[in-house]
Amino acid sequence: MENKKTEICPICKGSGQRLVPIVLKTSHEIIMIEQVCITCKGTGKV
Repeated sequence: MENKKTEICPICKGSGQRLVPIVLKTSHEIIMIEQVCITCKGTGKV
C-alpha cells in the first residue's frame, strides 16, 4: 500500500488533495501534462 504524501495544488493552493495529471490540448497539439487537484481540476475554483 502506497503512503502518499500531502500535496499542495499549484492552482488553488488547496492542501491534502490528490493530484491527478491532466493534458491540455489545442487543435494542433498536446501542450503539457500537469498535476492538478481533483477539487479544482485546474480551474482554481473549489
